[in-house]
Amino acid sequence: MQVVIDGLPVGVPTGWTSRSDLASLFPAGKYSGISKALGVYTFDSRTLSDGLHTIAWAVTDNSGKSSGVGSRYFTVANGSGVTAAAVASGVSAQAVASSGATAAGPIVGRRGFDLSSPLRTYRPNTSGVVVVQSEELDRIELHTGASKASLVTASGLQPLPIGSALDADGVFRWQPGVAFVGPYDFAFSGSDGVRQVRIVLNPKGSGRVGPQIVIDTPTRNLKTIAAGAAFTVAGWAADLDDEGGTGVDAVHAWAYPRSGGDPIFLGPAAVHGARPDVAAVYGDRFKSSGYGVTAEGLPAGDYDIAVFAWSTVLQGFAPASTVPVRVR
Repeated sequence: MQVVIDGLPVGVPTGWTSRSDLASLFPAGKYSGISKALGVYTFDSRTLSDGLHTIAWAVTDNSGKSSGVGSRYFTVANGSGVTAAAVASGVSAQAVASSGATAAGPIVGRRGFDLSSPLRTYRPNTSGVVVVQSEELDRIELHTGASKASLVTASGLQPLPIGSALDADGVFRWQPGVAFVGPYDFAFSGSDGVRQVRIVLNPKGSGRVGPQIVIDTPTRNLKTIAAGAAFTVAGWAADLDDEGGTGVDAVHAWAYPRSGGDPIFLGPAAVHGARPDVAAVYGDRFKSSGYGVTAEGLPAGDYDIAVFAWSTVLQGFAPASTVPVRVR
């Protein structure tokens, strides 16, 4: 567990102990750790600029899944005269407008509260803008190499938004709070010029970020299949972080026996099938996100059909989507 302020990990809670209201809500017989569920973290607000900030706890459970919890806004008002606007040193409007000063090439970064997750590469689109898809209440970290940064708006350059900062090493971190939704344009100025980055914040839980794997058939009503009979595994798969295409170039289907034992490979799926319904929701570049494979020969038993998609963004297989089937 880590405390995260404005996207920056700042320390670890201590003093884990019990509290009566927690113990009454979560009985010790079912939640054995409830006697040490209350932790405390203390920080010096004088290290922060006056104004609004965001705070959350980055937690990782015992299965390795990480998330941000308890996200809040808080206000620093020490009366020091140092404000977020003063700290956010801006890029000049002339520099942003100068095409000759535009930096090229990708940047690396990551999103989410797994602070040990590998950095991935974000490449510019055809307009030279690096686009990062994320969500409100998420955490974004971009290694820009810049020394100055500004939010670019229709009315001109503005200080960086609440919950964000650029450190001395050129690492930009943003922990957008609730209601930060939509596109946000940034200009990062470094020794190689000005880099343009657009961060698109989707509503929390919108399903518009990262790899998406949907199984249309078999359906999720525990479909019964005759032993040895052929059946179809089909649906659509895309990585919504990809800016040029579907973000998926291979799909594999497996059957995992619910009773245990080795999984059974059902085969590679045909990919790039037409899915105008997906394009209507997510954009034309995802029109060819359909996949399908015909499987057969499963012996009697209960299985979880698992579909893995190879993400060209992650350069690896994304976590599978599953559906149960019964073979009789």
